Amino acid sequence: MAARIRQGASRMLLAMLCAISLGGASKFSAQPKPGVGLLALQSRASENVAVERRIVGTTSANVSDKIDIGQGRTSVFARPAEQSNTFSSSMTIIVCGLASLGLAVIWIYSCDYAGRSEDADAAEGTEAGRNLATGSAGEGIGRSVSKILAPPSSNHLVHGQIRFEEGSTQFCVTSNESDPQVLCEQLDSWFSGGPMLILSIFGGADEFDTDPYNFDLDAFSKGLVQAAVRTRAWVVTGGTKSGVMDLVGKAMRAHDKQRQVPCIGISPFGALTEKWRSLLLRTSLCDCSVVDARKAAREKLDADSLHDGTAIQDNHTHSILCDNGTQGKAAYGTEGNFRTAFEQFAATMLSDGAPRVMILVNGGMISVQMVAEQIRAGSCVVTCKGTGRAADALASLSQAYEDLEEEMTAQIAGQCLKEHMPTLKDKDVQIFLDIIQSRQLKVYSYEDRIQDVILSAVLSLKTSAAAIEHQLLLAVRWGCTDYFDLLGPKFVEFYEGGAVKRIFETLVAHTDISDLSSRSKLTLKPQETVNVAPLINWMMESYPELMRSVNVDRSWKGGVTWTGLGTRKKESWTGLEGLLLWAVENDATDSSLFAIWMHMEDPVHAALAMASALRGTALSYSSFSYQATLAKESLHERADYAERLAILFIKDLSSRIGISPAEYLFSVSKTWGNSTAFHLAKQLGCALFVEAKFYRSAVDVYWMTPHPFDLGKETLDYDFGILSGAYAYVFQTDRFSLGAWDTLSVPYVKAYTHGIMRVLFCLVYGWQVMFGEISYGGFTPMGGFLMFWAMGYIQLEITQFRHLGFRDYFADIWNILDFWHLLVFLSLVSASWTFTHDYSRDITEREQLLQDIHSLNLLPTFARLFKVCQYSEYFGTLLLTLFGLCVDAAYFFLMLGMFCATMSCALTPILWPSIHERWAHGITWGFWSIFGDVNSDAMHRAENLPSRPLRWLTLFLLYVLTLGSNILLVNLLIAIMNNTYTRYQEASKTHWASARVEAVLEFDDITTLPPPFNLLAAFLEQVAPALAKALKESKMQPVARPKFTINKKHLQESMGRVLCSNHVDQQLPENGGAGCDRGSFASPEELVKPESPSRLTRTPTRPFFPDTPAARGRAVGK
Repeated sequence: MAARIRQGASRMLLAMLCAISLGGASKFSAQPKPGVGLLALQSRASENVAVERRIVGTTSANVSDKIDIGQGRTSVFARPAEQSNTFSSSMTIIVCGLASLGLAVIWIYSCDYAGRSEDADAAEGTEAGRNLATGSAGEGIGRSVSKILAPPSSNHLVHGQIRFEEGSTQFCVTSNESDPQVLCEQLDSWFSGGPMLILSIFGGADEFDTDPYNFDLDAFSKGLVQAAVRTRAWVVTGGTKSGVMDLVGKAMRAHDKQRQVPCIGISPFGALTEKWRSLLLRTSLCDCSVVDARKAAREKLDADSLHDGTAIQDNHTHSILCDNGTQGKAAYGTEGNFRTAFEQFAATMLSDGAPRVMILVNGGMISVQMVAEQIRAGSCVVTCKGTGRAADALASLSQAYEDLEEEMTAQIAGQCLKEHMPTLKDKDVQIFLDIIQSRQLKVYSYEDRIQDVILSAVLSLKTSAAAIEHQLLLAVRWGCTDYFDLLGPKFVEFYEGGAVKRIFETLVAHTDISDLSSRSKLTLKPQETVNVAPLINWMMESYPELMRSVNVDRSWKGGVTWTGLGTRKKESWTGLEGLLLWAVENDATDSSLFAIWMHMEDPVHAALAMASALRGTALSYSSFSYQATLAKESLHERADYAERLAILFIKDLSSRIGISPAEYLFSVSKTWGNSTAFHLAKQLGCALFVEAKFYRSAVDVYWMTPHPFDLGKETLDYDFGILSGAYAYVFQTDRFSLGAWDTLSVPYVKAYTHGIMRVLFCLVYGWQVMFGEISYGGFTPMGGFLMFWAMGYIQLEITQFRHLGFRDYFADIWNILDFWHLLVFLSLVSASWTFTHDYSRDITEREQLLQDIHSLNLLPTFARLFKVCQYSEYFGTLLLTLFGLCVDAAYFFLMLGMFCATMSCALTPILWPSIHERWAHGITWGFWSIFGDVNSDAMHRAENLPSRPLRWLTLFLLYVLTLGSNILLVNLLIAIMNNTYTRYQEASKTHWASARVEAVLEFDDITTLPPPFNLLAAFLEQVAPALAKALKESKMQPVARPKFTINKKHLQESMGRVLCSNHVDQQLPENGGAGCDRGSFASPEELVKPESPSRLTRTPTRPFFPDTPAARGRAVGK
């Protein structure tokens, strides 16, 4: 198709060049005089197009559409032009020469593509373009491959696409002696990668009915499709529209609507009806390889009886039709050898190989013979009891053999078999006995799950390391937890210390961890839901030391990039902490994260770290695609949920064992950087956790406790005032047990003392700048005092910088203001002392410059005073709102600038024709229209323009400029600011709580005495350390508090109650939540096992951790 499109385009270009040459010649050569030369172009081309079918090449599909273009003669006759028109004649020759050259190039291009391969045709667009056509390759290798694959009914491989009402099916007609490997190489566009499991379904071609009390057809179909979808399996059937094949096809349509599972039908070509065969062969002879079965349905191609032939089942994704020349009933079973060879080859497409499981449903003697062939080929067999005939016969014989074993004879076996197959011949009994004695037959009955039976059959195969891993993968994907005790120890033994790493890299990770740097490649395609949580819980119970000692380092794909505990990335993480962070960054399912979190020793710290890691992972995604935006929003939702888990856990734990939330918040975790949950929440930016009532109460305790903080220390009264407190401290000493130094070290007192001193510094500095004292002459006493004062603030900033680091320090706007105004102040004072020595009251030019810079420096100096607003909820919320409005104003002025600049650039050349006038006015005159001030000179010039249309248009544009900037954009700014104010008011508690905590914890890095007294204290420590120590000695000893202990049972019970609750923003029920009995709590296994999904059900009001990236994207998109 692509070659034909190119040929058509080439011919169109050819015709266009001919027209150009004709037009050019007539334009430059034709003259009104009678003696003018005439350019005549005569072109004659005869095409003999022979379109043949595409054939199979050596390693890929070679498509040859032969197009023999006959000799085309193009003659250009030109009479010599008159000498008076030499230029026209020269141009005529040039145009004709270029046109002839173009014709030659296009002609060669068209002929070259006529015999070129159409490999790109398969990837062109639709699935119909993937069908390989047939024909003669013209090469020895192509003819030999075509001869091997060609069926007797045709001289070439026939394949294409069949369109049905509910989908399409790829098909090919080949010889039953074809090599499956060669066939798959030629049809490489059919399959992408090999299967992890092959489910080969055999059975009778006749219609049969099943007893619903003996065989649940719906459960069997649903379980079969789920097993195939979750395992990336291939389903292979007979492919015809009869019996078991039709049953499987309908099951795939019902439970795999997106056609994720390749369902391959391998059928005898001769068993089809005459109309089906002729239609397929007739299609192969025409120029179209697409069979429209919707039109063919009117011909009633489906057979009324088996003897008339059958049809192709319309719900298979692929259909391979094997032809050996026989037709009718004799053709049944002739495809068996090819089917066995095809499945053997498909099982080796992956390096580790894929197990093959044959499933027998009903069936006759032909199916039994195929079962025997499959077992000899190394496959295992599952027979479905209750489906009748051969399947029931094998199930009955298997049960009898287990009962009799060595006493089983051919006679007894024949009697057992003939109950289900009365026409069975005695010579065929031995085939049944060989199948049973192979020990590779498993029976599926009404009470079983098909996944369990298939896995049991797979376990009867080889037990290499790759096989054990594959079997464990099947057990996890299918939820067969009973097999963990059998497969898990073997898996751990094979991989030794790397078992945990192998499990997490192959099962827990959901993203493509081969290249974590390219987060922009994220796709939210549907993925199967694999619940790895039961395996993680089994590993924690069976190998706890192995799980807690695992080292997650760079050898793990992607490693752990989270840096929440510091500015640098840790080289390795040990234990469950590393597993949790690695799982978060690799998009593990929520059940896996829960399973790890349930066994953490510090669940609150772990939940906060998980929330931070989720937000960090969201930042690594690209923002240039809608899918990435959905994924980022989903990750932020999950992070919020992790914080709510921590909140509910603390509430439940404190209510059950009687500890104070503050006690738990201030407990130190050695595994999370020796930090408390109180400090970790602020460090990681967990705003929801900080907003919790118990956290805000802890902030109040911290606010009124002397530094360093200890819960055993006495706190100041919450009604303590600075003036009244100072009076009481001097004249009513019996009211205070705190010493002077302890009182000054209280963060509440620090806020007042440091705030008062900063206000005084601003006032003194402003006074000096206002009256020019700081800029006159060289050194002055007041200038020296201000310099000393500023050095005290510099000492504070250096301490904060060392504690926070470069990135975190400059991430705070208040630190930027401090750094800027102190740096400018020191530079200006130093310059004044160095370069100005005129002590007269007359201000020099240099002094005026310094004073101007000092005046501007007052802006950040006074702006720094607004930080004290963070201590008040009312003023703190207003301050945050002000910041939001400033951001809106910045975006507004960007839009305003673009609009006004556009209008000014358009109007300035019209209104001021002179270049000098344009330079004088520039384009800034349009910006003043926001205040309703229209340039009078512009209006005057617009009214006096000579052209009336231009005058009207210019006046209209001036009107648009005024209307847009002064009315539309200004009102837009008002609306945006109103929306921002409303949004911040709604989230005031969350924003202010976070800002307040940041302000309170800042006093950990601030000296007890405010500047400039902190320099005096530092000087005293150097000169008289004993005196300084005596002054700082606390008169109050912390009260010894009993240390609380939380055992593992308390932790898991509280975590179980949290996960049992359906709504994380509500109080936990007394009985532990849905599914939890009063007095007993769900275990981790019960919380995450597949049979109880209701405990993790998402509610309409709040999404509850979807289990796949696709589900998360859909949840956000709703």
